[in-house]
Amino acid sequence: PGKMIPTSLGRTHYVLEGSGPLVVMQHGIALNLEVMNVISEALVASGFRTLRYDLYDRGWSETDAARFPITSFAKHPIEFTTTMHVTQMRDVLEALGLAETPLVHIGHSTGGGVGLAYASTYPSHVRGLVLAAAVVLALNLPLMARFVDVPIIGPFLVRATLRTKKFGRSAYVDPDMPAIASRLEKAFALVEANCRYFAAIRSTNQHFVGFVGSAEGTYTKLCSEQHIPIHLVWGQSDSIVPYSQCQRLHAIAKEHQVDVTETAFEGIPHNIWSPDAKPQESVASIIDFVTKVRAGGSWAE
Repeated sequence: PGKMIPTSLGRTHYVLEGSGPLVVMQHGIALNLEVMNVISEALVASGFRTLRYDLYDRGWSETDAARFPITSFAKHPIEFTTTMHVTQMRDVLEALGLAETPLVHIGHSTGGGVGLAYASTYPSHVRGLVLAAAVVLALNLPLMARFVDVPIIGPFLVRATLRTKKFGRSAYVDPDMPAIASRLEKAFALVEANCRYFAAIRSTNQHFVGFVGSAEGTYTKLCSEQHIPIHLVWGQSDSIVPYSQCQRLHAIAKEHQVDVTETAFEGIPHNIWSPDAKPQESVASIIDFVTKVRAGGSWAE
């Protein structure tokens, strides 16, 4: 649906819309930029410019298959580290002439971790962060995730489990809702049809801070040194990134006198703004946050 630009490891698919202060939005580990559509539409209607892009080998973005061939199931030659994700974001902004443009970042799950890392790397460019069920603190990975690196049996178990279609369902209130079921079917089909897709997910799971280790130190340093406004959006029934992590992030921000706000939803799991969850309520809280950041006067248009 968008355009393609060359980036350091391949090419990146993006959509740039609207005018006004820049908001960059980042999807989670296994989805694509289309999950941010509802937020982008509301922001553009409210006078903001939005940039969405697909992580490498998700959506329509792709790493260079000739340079980085997949030689075995679910094993990517690239380490999908936090730094690599920050580099992709920087590549996109530079290619679009927006590298020096002040921005607010909205990130869901892994995308929230990308936003935090970008803000800590380029602190003078970020005016606010929306961390939505964000991968920041160390996650307690499910048992199956611990098997992925076991030689021979690991890839077999992961592939067999994916075929049962259990992965991903816990992120939704109603995984059998037609729109959600269709999304899940496409994702599971991609595991078989596109070897780079699941290899990229697996590599992120192995190398991205939060899945491995914790970014609590980075977050605490950002709060203590930069004091940029932070908005937390969470489902209180999130089994993937528990609500207790939202509470911890909120407490750290308050301790360092950061302007932090929180919107949390009872009974909602990980995918907060999917059609079966709280899309309009989530969007309303985000619009309120970015409007207040703009009113603060430090966000150049």
